[in-house]
Amino acid sequence: MNEMPESLLAVDEPAPVTVHNANGRSLFLIVADHAGNSMPRALRRLGVPEAESKRHIAWDIGIAGLGRVVADALDATLVQQNSGHNDDFFTQNQTRRPVGPS
Repeated sequence: MNEMPESLLAVDEPAPVTVHNANGRSLFLIVADHAGNSMPRALRRLGVPEAESKRHIAWDIGIAGLGRVVADALDATLVQQNSGHNDDFFTQNQTRRPVGPS
């Protein structure tokens, strides 16, 4: 029988989450648990082929950038899953508009 390792993450693997605006004053906590597609090597990508891991099947592309925009607008804390790819798709491609009533 295979024994489970003490930790799924190897010492050279990145942290599973990033906290943005940790000292936000809002009562809201924003969580983006599907903001990345990184998986511990020990999980062997859960059988998902590398090419598929770059598609929406493996992560919500753009939600990390959107989460940061919303967290900043609300002065809220964001906890997001880390990504193995560029997760700034939203912030690089958004139309800049003022936040709040016009």
